[in-house]
Amino acid sequence: MKKCLKAAGLLFALVLAFCVMPAAVFADGTTADGLKYRLDDSTKTITITGYEGTNPKVTIPAVIGDTYPVTRIGSSAFEGNKVVTDVTFAPGSKVETINGYAFENCKTLKSIAFPPSLKEITSQAFHGCSSLTSVVIPEGVTKLGYGYYHGVFEDCTSLTSVQLPSTLTEIAWATFRNCPSLKTVNIPSGLTTLGDSAFWGTAITSVELPDGITRVGEWVFRYCTSLKTVKLSDNVKTIDTGAFEGCTSLTSINIPKDLTRLDGSTFRGCSSLRSLEFGDAVTSVEGSDFADCPKLNVRVVKGSKVETVCINNDIPFTVYAFSLGGCSIEGITEKTYTGKPIQQDPVITDGSTKLVNGTHYVLEYTNNINAGTATVKITGTGNYVGTVEKTFRITPEDISKCRIKLAKTTLVYNTNYQEPKVTVTFNGQVVDPVNNYYVSYSSNRYAGTAWVTVSGKGNFKESKKASFKIVPKAVKLKKLKATSRGFKASWKKNDIQTTGYQLQYSLKKNFKGAKTVTIKNNQTVSKSISRLKAKKTYYVRIRCYYRGSGKYYSAWSKALRVKTKK
Repeated sequence: MKKCLKAAGLLFALVLAFCVMPAAVFADGTTADGLKYRLDDSTKTITITGYEGTNPKVTIPAVIGDTYPVTRIGSSAFEGNKVVTDVTFAPGSKVETINGYAFENCKTLKSIAFPPSLKEITSQAFHGCSSLTSVVIPEGVTKLGYGYYHGVFEDCTSLTSVQLPSTLTEIAWATFRNCPSLKTVNIPSGLTTLGDSAFWGTAITSVELPDGITRVGEWVFRYCTSLKTVKLSDNVKTIDTGAFEGCTSLTSINIPKDLTRLDGSTFRGCSSLRSLEFGDAVTSVEGSDFADCPKLNVRVVKGSKVETVCINNDIPFTVYAFSLGGCSIEGITEKTYTGKPIQQDPVITDGSTKLVNGTHYVLEYTNNINAGTATVKITGTGNYVGTVEKTFRITPEDISKCRIKLAKTTLVYNTNYQEPKVTVTFNGQVVDPVNNYYVSYSSNRYAGTAWVTVSGKGNFKESKKASFKIVPKAVKLKKLKATSRGFKASWKKNDIQTTGYQLQYSLKKNFKGAKTVTIKNNQTVSKSISRLKAKKTYYVRIRCYYRGSGKYYSAWSKALRVKTKK
């Protein structure tokens, strides 16, 4: 019965919740201008899903229903439309995304003015817009397409100019492929990805790729027949298949010295290209990379992979340099930490020729101060090219070579373990304790000789000791009583870490020529001194001592004076 009541109560609660749940203000609908839309109840935002109007000039409203912001142009919203010529966005637009195929094959679309709020344009959004003449992508957009979701402006055959934002980092596959009228496009300095076929068949005349580009993808500039000059980033390591194939006007392109791969047909059909210069880092190259280039002479490093390919495929070439990688490099040895940058004096020979530092190569070091593994980078200069890196070990120095200084070398017994501050110097420089040594103390509580042990780590090895003294607490001289040709001294007993006392007296205030009397019992609190000169003033002081492995004396008490009697 209880179970039935619980079930009935739950059902009633669900029905009540459903009845009071607010209904969506908008369902799918159409504006008076013919724009179809869909309201997302969860985000309270609107996506444009289609257009049934007849006006060729379309303005995307900022809001619909005076409340809900339009944030997206949906997939295929205007796809194949034969009416629209111009698209603008109302002031205050919050549209962030133009989805895939949104304007695909809008053959009559001539212009679109993107809103500042735009963040992304995805796959084939404007593919086949053959009347579109120019576009300005606003700041804030970081990608055109995504990876192999591609062709954002592919087959826009009338497109002549594109202004890309400084925020752009990726131009995806085939973004501007087969845009034969495209002559002007800026490449942002922050671009890091240039997808395959991105500019295939465009009319661009020059290209400069930023430092973030390390790979020129397949067919990126294929059949760009107006392309004359290309400046590649020094960071480019790979040029993929057919990247510049059929660029018949290409006359100038720099090859990065650290380029490692050409993947086939890279420069095939570049009939105006006269010279290419390669370093010795290329490990993958084939004859097809230089096919149908009748004017080309390849400048190569002696013994390099490129030279071998040229020989095997009857490609004209000229040897302009020698490879540092083919030289013998000796004399890089293990070193000991000095606290300063450590360098090497390598012996580099090419056959019987000894290379000269500064003429044939330069040296650059990393991690060459602290103990561990250091690297010397040897880079060819003059008629030598290439880079070779060698490592060498920097070993820790013995910490006995360091100077240990204690903040105090004598401390007074106080029942605690005492640890005077330690400063370690090496070659005149203070050593950082965090990475170079740790400190331990021993025999550092009671009167006697205490020890500090400094043990090396990081840049130092082994250990070194220093000592300090812990002495008894000073005793106070209480009173001096004059006697005939003498005096009696009294003091406050100090029997803690004390073996006995020393009483010292002199006719001179500076205790020059003083005489010392040793009291061996630490319980004694007075001492009489006789056989002195009559009616003379004597200066008197006292101290404790502790006998262990040696004698350890406290500080002298404050001196008192007394005048002897007749």
